[in-house]
Amino acid sequence: LKKTTIDKIKKKKKKKQKKKKKKKKKKKKKKTKKKKKKKKKKTIQLHSITNKKTPHRA
Repeated sequence: LKKTTIDKIKKKKKKKQKKKKKKKKKKKKKKTKKKKKKKKKKTIQLHSITNKKTPHRA
């Protein structure tokens, strides 16, 4: 009985480690998508500022 319980605990630990690794990969993908959206917003803002400045100069 003692050997089986130790084996079960070891198997559970291995499963937990595998699950954690998968979760980390998913989180990284979400972060990259958010960064891309922020970059697009920044570019649109820059264009609007440049367009406003050009008529004043002309």
